[in-house]
Amino acid sequence: MSDTRRPSALGPGRPLRVLVVDDSDLQRKLLAAMFDADPELVVVGRAADGAEAIRHAATLRPDVITIDL
Repeated sequence: MSDTRRPSALGPGRPLRVLVVDDSDLQRKLLAAMFDADPELVVVGRAADGAEAIRHAATLRPDVITIDL
């Protein structure tokens, strides 16, 4: 069986680290569940507002931050 996963720009076997930011608890949970279902992604944190997102980004050092508008 061949491996159909796309190569990671961060190196083989290293998932993208994601911080999910949304003021809706339900949206944060849904996005995190969707990302957790992908083996190439790992949710490292969740934040409800910009200030919390900045604190988490500084300590968790995610590769990607999703932010609602």
